[in-house]
Amino acid sequence: MSTLTIAYFLSDSFIGGGERNIELLVKALGARCRPLIVARPGPPAMLFRRICPCVEEWDPVQLSLRHPLGFLRQSVRLRRLLGAHRVQVVHANDFADLNACWLGARLAGCRIVVHAQSMKNAEDFNWKTRLAARRAGCAICLSAAVERNLHELMPGLRTCIIPSAVDREQFAAEAVADGLTRADLGLSNDHFVVGMASRIARDKEQDVLVRAAPAIRAQIPNVRFLLVGATAGAGAGYYERLKAMIAERSLADVFRFTGHVENVAAHMNLMDVFVLTGRTEAFGRVLIEAMALKKPIVAPDACGVPELIQHGVNGLLYPPSEPARLAQHIIGLHAHPAERERLGRRAYEICGARYGLAEHVAAMTGVYEAVLDRGAEHT
Repeated sequence: MSTLTIAYFLSDSFIGGGERNIELLVKALGARCRPLIVARPGPPAMLFRRICPCVEEWDPVQLSLRHPLGFLRQSVRLRRLLGAHRVQVVHANDFADLNACWLGARLAGCRIVVHAQSMKNAEDFNWKTRLAARRAGCAICLSAAVERNLHELMPGLRTCIIPSAVDREQFAAEAVADGLTRADLGLSNDHFVVGMASRIARDKEQDVLVRAAPAIRAQIPNVRFLLVGATAGAGAGYYERLKAMIAERSLADVFRFTGHVENVAAHMNLMDVFVLTGRTEAFGRVLIEAMALKKPIVAPDACGVPELIQHGVNGLLYPPSEPARLAQHIIGLHAHPAERERLGRRAYEICGARYGLAEHVAAMTGVYEAVLDRGAEHT
């Protein structure tokens, strides 16, 4: 494979699973790719400056019929930028990114792929998104649930399924590299730590865990809940609501919020049970990261999650938004340490077999080459 020049467009102001996917991919591609990162100022741009020599900042503008000039000016600037770097493929990290960059990519003669990172509804998939999606050579779906969702909204859209990946050994090494201990977070080895790792936001539904917490604490007095993830930005109001719910239930002493952390793996490594609560997860990158750390997982039986977690095999599933069932699973895992170990061990094995980095990189480069080949056929 010859060296590819790929521009990755990221419009979120925070570092989420999608940004971490791209970070891992860019590192793994190495000399096979000349990446250009186009990201918002702030944490995403800072993250990629550590690993990539070419990072440009942008404040994305989407097409508006009332005010089209801003979008058109941005598209002309992007054409010049992409042309200057001789970009062959533009990789939009989600449809929001695609909406802002597709015209600039087309003007520069680039092929386009879009990463379908989340479940969409008809309101999300408006005329602007449909217009942009028609310009994409492929929509890369994280799961079969995402692919079905897209085909319902836009039949005929060219898609493929490539799940996220994790380097098990590297992630496990990161988990112990900085020596983080429970004591650093006000926890002890006697605590039974139930944890989550995601930004604090309504769509992540951390309130389900808060509502389950009284029943869990009643059966496990030494339980502690560790919520790892940014509390600022779009989730700020929701964070205040969570704190109020915790205070109303007299649970302030058992909940720990870390805010944004760089060493997510180290914090996850301190957990006895890993929990996911969002009912609309397209994939849940944190699930394969928990699998890489051999953590027993409890997650909702919804959207893309059942493609990763088989109930009773490598984790436990519960009906989404049912805190009583979530509590029941956590209490059961506390009572049966051997079951926790069995689920964690099997999760680790499945992680290596299905979500390896080498296979992910091969699949992604295959998509890049395919859209370039199809483009060549029409020139």
